[in-house]
Amino acid sequence: MPETMRAAVLHAPGDIRVERLPVPEPGPREALVRVAACGVCGSDISRMLRPEVAYNLPLICGHEFSGHVVALGSELAAAGPVRAGDLVAVPPLIPCRRCGPCARGHYSLCEDYDYFGSRRPGAYAEYVSVPEDNLLVLPADLDPRAAAMLDPAAIALHAIWRTKLRAGHRVAVVGAGPIGLFAIQWALLQGASEVLSIDVSEEKAGDPPRR
Repeated sequence: MPETMRAAVLHAPGDIRVERLPVPEPGPREALVRVAACGVCGSDISRMLRPEVAYNLPLICGHEFSGHVVALGSELAAAGPVRAGDLVAVPPLIPCRRCGPCARGHYSLCEDYDYFGSRRPGAYAEYVSVPEDNLLVLPADLDPRAAAMLDPAAIALHAIWRTKLRAGHRVAVVGAGPIGLFAIQWALLQGASEVLSIDVSEEKAGDPPRR
């Protein structure tokens, strides 16, 4: 295991430097993950380029990522749910699991959450230390680039579920960015008879994918 790694460090809006930093040491119930793929979210662009967006500097951004487990914390190694070599996707939100919303299972409303790439170091680096509950083990033959898209895909699926879409419904998706494209795919998979994609960008606008 190397002692240092490369990371893109945000020091100020527009001031992003590739530096060598110590490889993080996983805690007792954490795993060290070697990043295989990391997406670029729109919030990353704003955080890295616009003033007054990032408030925790210096910072390693990047929260849509996947990678391979390379080391396990002492308690995690003993428990055995994750093994070295596993391909994992990493949901970026780390709930405290102590507040009222967490106690009711509403982790997205956590009052004291942590978050990769904004409140703690993210995945624009070679290695990330990940808590046990944020390790989603995936099939070894899955493309890591697809695994890294689990978070935006889940956001789009949640939006589709909120609509109570049924087979035969007609659907309009406003916005043809990555999450909008996932929403189109989910709508078709759930039986939509027609999907209309709308975007102000001519580059993004186009026919929805065929089933």
